[in-house]
Amino acid sequence: MFDVYNTVTGKYLTGIERVALANLLGLKHCPVISTSVILAQFGGIDGLLKFAEAKSVLNAKTEREGVVFKCESDPGISF
Repeated sequence: MFDVYNTVTGKYLTGIERVALANLLGLKHCPVISTSVILAQFGGIDGLLKFAEAKSVLNAKTEREGVVFKCESDPGISF
């Protein structure tokens, strides 16, 4: 599971709600690497790009396909 859109409320579930739903339904949730990210901790854009190009959390023999950042205060915002 990666994302859930509630068609009744018209909103995306928060990370906590999404993980709880995945657990309830017995589904696998995509890896959550961090729940708090500040650009400065990566040393700027170059560090962020290097982080995104690391090895996969699911299979250390392969490269990541990338990373997704989601806003907890507004789950509809991601990049």
